[in-house]
Amino acid sequence: MEITGDVHLDYPQEDVWNALMDPEFVAKVIPGCDSLTPKDDPDTFASDLRIKIGPIRGKFKADVVRHGVEPMDRFVLDVSAKGPTGFMGGSGRIELEPDGTGTVLRYACTVNVGGRIARVGQRLVSTATKTVINRSLDGFRDELDAALRARVGTE
Repeated sequence: MEITGDVHLDYPQEDVWNALMDPEFVAKVIPGCDSLTPKDDPDTFASDLRIKIGPIRGKFKADVVRHGVEPMDRFVLDVSAKGPTGFMGGSGRIELEPDGTGTVLRYACTVNVGGRIARVGQRLVSTATKTVINRSLDGFRDELDAALRARVGTE
């Protein structure tokens, strides 16, 4: 399954990029993500995720790898997670483009699941994925807005 979309953010591309490259910032905005802890490679992270898809809930240990980084423009995140209710993997491509004083963030992601999670059906997995994306984008806006207001207040 592939999910694509775009969103206009009222922030300069540099601020959006810097936030996306900050693992602590990103962990705050992803629902169910407790942390993104850097591993040996600065573009590889470990994470604990709490996920709910329909009636299935679970905690997952995940590995996240960032690659294909073209500073200020695009990157790819690959995620593989395992837990007692199954496994999931996915890849997400993020692209940024300046748009006046703001930025357009385009995304495309693929998600694959197995185990009990796969039994809930493609439609529920798709709905849950879209919900996580939308909540993440809402959280991203809120956190970035707060960070930029705090920065302006200290200048």
